[in-house]
Amino acid sequence: MNFGIRTRILIVLAALAASIFVLLPTWRYYRLSADQKAQLDPSAVEHLKSQALRLGLDLQGGMHMVLELDDSKVEGDYDKNDMMQRALEIIRNRIDQFGVTEPVVQAAGEKRIIVELAGIDDLERAQQIISQAAVLEFKMVRPGAELRRLLDQADQELARHVGLETADAGSDSAAVAPVEDPDLPAFVVDAVKSSSGHLLSSSVVVVPRQGTIAVNEIAYVAETDFNLVDTSLKYLADSTRVIPRDVQFAWGSDVLNDGAGNRIRYLYLLTARPELTGGDLESARPQPDNSSNIGGNFLVEFDLTRNGRRLFSRTTGDNVGKLMAIVLDGRVKSAPEIQQKIRAGTASITGRFTTQEATDLAIVLRAGALPVPIVIEEQRGVGPSLGHDSITLGRRAILFGFVAVLVFMAIYYRAAGLIAVVALLLNLLLMLAALVLLGAVLTLPGLAGFVLTVGMAVDANVLIYERIREELRSGQTFRNALSRGYDRAFRTILDANMTTLFTALALLWFGTGPIKGFAVTLSIGIVISMFTALFVTRLIFDLLTRSGGVRSLPV
Repeated sequence: MNFGIRTRILIVLAALAASIFVLLPTWRYYRLSADQKAQLDPSAVEHLKSQALRLGLDLQGGMHMVLELDDSKVEGDYDKNDMMQRALEIIRNRIDQFGVTEPVVQAAGEKRIIVELAGIDDLERAQQIISQAAVLEFKMVRPGAELRRLLDQADQELARHVGLETADAGSDSAAVAPVEDPDLPAFVVDAVKSSSGHLLSSSVVVVPRQGTIAVNEIAYVAETDFNLVDTSLKYLADSTRVIPRDVQFAWGSDVLNDGAGNRIRYLYLLTARPELTGGDLESARPQPDNSSNIGGNFLVEFDLTRNGRRLFSRTTGDNVGKLMAIVLDGRVKSAPEIQQKIRAGTASITGRFTTQEATDLAIVLRAGALPVPIVIEEQRGVGPSLGHDSITLGRRAILFGFVAVLVFMAIYYRAAGLIAVVALLLNLLLMLAALVLLGAVLTLPGLAGFVLTVGMAVDANVLIYERIREELRSGQTFRNALSRGYDRAFRTILDANMTTLFTALALLWFGTGPIKGFAVTLSIGIVISMFTALFVTRLIFDLLTRSGGVRSLPV
């Protein structure tokens, strides 16, 4: 496909500008020190991190664990696949609460699970959180009026703790002396002051939820305000008495879309005492919802123990029309409406679930009564200093390789070799940007792929330049030799790169761990090197010979 010089210039400049734009968050995030991160709003730091280049466990440090399901004390037959799915759900819930981004949790055989947590410092805490037993609870959702009243009281308490004058919620106009608390995070203090003491009531949106029996009220928070609200509520629960002991706040486990493109998370006010626990549950399974007028909907059916039937019958009978939250490890997985008193030992949760949603919820319910303990077979900590050394050595290898290629190309191909080196610089920039856009994780083998790409990226230019030399020796002008060199070397370059790309894709498809990391960077490098070698270098030659008035260049 032939493009004019202006069009090609715009394409290259657009690729360069887009790469710089994509890589700016990476440059900004990895320049922040630990102290600078602590002073910023955690949500802002997390947002910046989500846009930056992701580093693997071997580069930023963390923990690698191998867990095993201990079924030595299980009597009779059981479904091993079902048990594995339940264990995976428990571990993922643990890690979600720990706050690790992009964790690796995968099954390895019938009884083993591999967990990789990149970027964590407290290995002992991570081990404790992952290995502890799952806690499944059924709790009642408190009314919306009570939620509003508690948020107003919480706002007054926060305002008082940042030094603002407030009126005591328990009196008509009695002034309460402000007390500045140094333990309150700075970003919360700033938010409370900027909201004039109405942080929670303005951040938490309470809306009606139309049910079959009654209208309940539920609350949600924009995902951008999640850290702010969560930190404020934890502070209030730990440092004040504004939140009564008989209630508790709990977040929904999933980040949802509100239909207008905004990401939200539900916030629930629950009764602290559970009505039932996972020990009262025998089993759970997805079933088609035949009562729905819309085809394809599913519900979740579960069976209770004898004691569970008694408790469930009493609870559902006393709370018809209200919401009951299903809480796993402190996060609300679902909050269905109680439509009638349920006396039987089998009940169902409706909600227009898809097959996958119903299956996942059933796994969550069964996970609460997991009869097989999880033991840690192997644990390895990767220190951040080791990751830092790996990055330093990787950058040094890329730099040395680049300098070696530069010297060779400059000596052997002179001016044309320098043009290839310019394209190689753009190649490395585009590769980094592509890794960020694809959400790929850069690992130590991935750095090896970068080093290999530095050498392979000029292969195409070597083929082109040798072809140009042949055309010049046959008496062609430089411009004709340039055109023929690129045209006639194209097929050879394409074939050579395609065979390498097929190998890289095979490694990517069948490989795991380090092999996959190497294959990712190699695949991206092959595609981008063809663009820079065939498109960018040809543009530079055309600019020099057609627009710059240069009749010949040493090749």
